Amino acid sequence: RQELRSILDYQRFDPALDASYFTNALSEYYWTSTTDILNPIKTWGVNFSNGSDTSLRKSDEYMIRAVRGGQLLLEDHLLILQPGQASFWTIGENMPISWEPAGITGNVIISLSRDGGKEGTFETIAETQNNGIFNWQVTGDISVNCVMKIVPIDAPDKATHQGLFTIQTDSGYQFQNVILSPDTPTVSHTSSFTVTAIYSTSNHTQTKGIGVRFHYDSSIFQFTGYENVFLSPTINDPTPKFDTDNTDNDSSTDLYVVLSWASLAQDWPAVALPVKLADLKFTAIDTGQGNVNVSFLDTSDDYTGKAGNSIITSTIATDLQIESISQRTDGSGFLDIVFIGTASQSITATWLSDACIYSSSPDYSTYTPVIFETSDPAHNANSGLTFSSEGKRYTAVVNASEWMYGQYKLQLAFTNEIAAMSEKITIDNLPPEMPIILTNEGKNFSTLDTAVVLTGTCDLQTKNIHMNASDEGLTFTEGSGVWEYSGSLQEGINAFVVKAVDSFGNASYSYTLIVTNLPIFEPCSCRIQDSGTTEKCFDNDDEVPCPNPGEPFYGQAGNYTINEMSFTKLDDKGNDLPDDAENWAMV
Repeated sequence: RQELRSILDYQRFDPALDASYFTNALSEYYWTSTTDILNPIKTWGVNFSNGSDTSLRKSDEYMIRAVRGGQLLLEDHLLILQPGQASFWTIGENMPISWEPAGITGNVIISLSRDGGKEGTFETIAETQNNGIFNWQVTGDISVNCVMKIVPIDAPDKATHQGLFTIQTDSGYQFQNVILSPDTPTVSHTSSFTVTAIYSTSNHTQTKGIGVRFHYDSSIFQFTGYENVFLSPTINDPTPKFDTDNTDNDSSTDLYVVLSWASLAQDWPAVALPVKLADLKFTAIDTGQGNVNVSFLDTSDDYTGKAGNSIITSTIATDLQIESISQRTDGSGFLDIVFIGTASQSITATWLSDACIYSSSPDYSTYTPVIFETSDPAHNANSGLTFSSEGKRYTAVVNASEWMYGQYKLQLAFTNEIAAMSEKITIDNLPPEMPIILTNEGKNFSTLDTAVVLTGTCDLQTKNIHMNASDEGLTFTEGSGVWEYSGSLQEGINAFVVKAVDSFGNASYSYTLIVTNLPIFEPCSCRIQDSGTTEKCFDNDDEVPCPNPGEPFYGQAGNYTINEMSFTKLDDKGNDLPDDAENWAMV
């Protein structure tokens, strides 16, 4: 984990390293070999897109990066023979450091980095004669990313280094872990920030307590106090003290504060692990990169302290503010982002559209580039948006139509300053529920009426109801959940298609009801003509061929011998006439 961090450049983004040296690096998560001590089924991964890291399930698939260790074999240069690459050394044992002196006279300085050889992380072990041998009793913190460096004082250009190797504790020891979180935050100059100390043990058991120093660089950070300190510490001293003995093996940190807990009953902390020890409050008083480190004032019997430190970057952040984020109400899924900014100290800061990302994952561990359709007319979306000392206001249009419904975090990044800001937004691409027609239980029906009234229900999130793509004839109050429609009917089939639309223009599925308007037949004033035969068949007014024996027939037979005629004569008003009437309007 520390090894991958050592190649990151926190002033770069997507990827967060120098691509001229590390070619073909993808903006993806890369595995480390560091297991998450708080959740052993996970391993830490480093995000090469923005430099962050997170705990990932070991069963998942991510990228890996091959790392070359060892040393260069150069003529007339020192060559380290021991410790060897990928070797293991235990705290408390003797390490016989050996090297080839290459005929160089004078003394050498032997130093060790536990942070992958990163600049500023080497601690001096000894200054000794360049005779090729030095015995060192291994001390300090454990690390899987150790690098040894030997520099001739009189010929520093002949130096060499060797790595990577591991310093570990004896298997008879258990760990008391104090991890600082977040471990690589970026904060704005003059802003306040919090670092949280989390405690656990390697065997998840209770102990006699622990004493902890929290070290920091007072030229960059000012300690302002503790908050949320865990139950009844025996020492709760927020007064900074000078680290004259360099107890955290980091010369960049000069002050520390102390917290300590103790129990004679071996029952501390008397709660399930891990547990939060305290929130450490700081203010960034200058810019730069500084460490907040942990060292141990005291540990429980047979335990070794193990620290997880925090590397904090303080920057001069551009005064960027998001004035508003609004989702359009036309159902397009587009966002309008209105933002204003003023560059600090008259330095121009640029927000590139391809440096903006959003995340839909619950822990914001996976990011996707934001798609910009347009920006301020004076600036093409792909050319960036510039904030000057006079201040600017821009509207950027983001196409979120393919985003799923849910919470998102929009992260804006800058190209010429280590600065970033995030904004949580809600994108509503979820359509409302389909409205329901209650009239005739929602079933198609027929009527002689020339007008119709339909009633129904809808989702409470419905903004508008449309009937046949119009709101004419509709009565609806937003939030009521009910609606009514009144309209006319044309003769024959009438289709009514109802649809609900929410406040962002998302339209529901439609509900269709068919209403058939039946024609009204006028009375017939004609006489019925007798065929004069008994073997003719009719279908209403028309003569049709009679069926063959055994075939079905749904008309009328004129076989009056078998089927004796029976009818009533009526006048043109529908009144009965006597059977011997010679004129009638209908039967």
